[in-house]
Order: sequence, then C-alpha cells, then structure tokens
Amino acid sequence: MVNNDDFSNRLEKILDTYGLNASTLADEIEINRSTVSHLLSGRNKPSLDLIMKLHARFPEVALEWWIYGEGESQVVPKTSDLVNPQKLSEVKLPQDKKVAPPPSFSSEKSIERILVCYTDGTFREYKSL
Repeated sequence: MVNNDDFSNRLEKILDTYGLNASTLADEIEINRSTVSHLLSGRNKPSLDLIMKLHARFPEVALEWWIYGEGESQVVPKTSDLVNPQKLSEVKLPQDKKVAPPPSFSSEKSIERILVCYTDGTFREYKSL
C-alpha cells in the first residue's frame, strides 16, 4: 500500500531534482494542479493512472520506487530536463577550458520563453514567470 507521506516525499524529490514546480509538472502530465497539491500535502493517495503518467514522464524512475519507495530511484535528470538556473550555475568547468563571456543584455529586454527542440520532433517550452 502506498503511504501518502512517503509518496509526497518521493514526488518532492523528483520536483527538486528536475527543477520543476507543481504547476509545471501538472501541465506536463496533463492533470489538475490541485491534484499535485493534494499529493504533495499528503491529503490524497496517487491513483494508478497518475503513477503511470509520472512513469511515462520520468521513465528512468522505477515503478517500484514510485509505489513502494523500494529499489533505486535513478533520479538523474538528463541535461535537457534541468530547468533550475541555480543548479546550472553551480556547474564547475575545468580550468583549462576557455569560456566565452555571457552576452550583455539591455536592462530593457527580458526573456519571455525558451524553446528546446529535440531530434524526434518533440519540444519543450519554458515560460518566464
């Protein structure tokens, strides 16, 4: 049987690891945002349909881990799945590598969205808040 608190901890770990928030996850797996909120608070237990949607979105995470918390979660995001700029800024480059300085942006401009296109024809869109 799925323990609500344990499942909410596992879901929180996935959100933290992938740099996602509850709203983004809900949109990606096409469920109501309130469903994710209720799962994170421990109010509701996950349905099998929800677990299957999570597994489809994160195929590297074992079903046994989602359901029972057993086995390896293998929660290692692909580079393309990392959204959290704080985590990206912590990446240390080798000293012998030359890196071009970042482009300078006018204070009048801001990023509206980022579109990542994959070779299989799919894409992910990230909008600024």
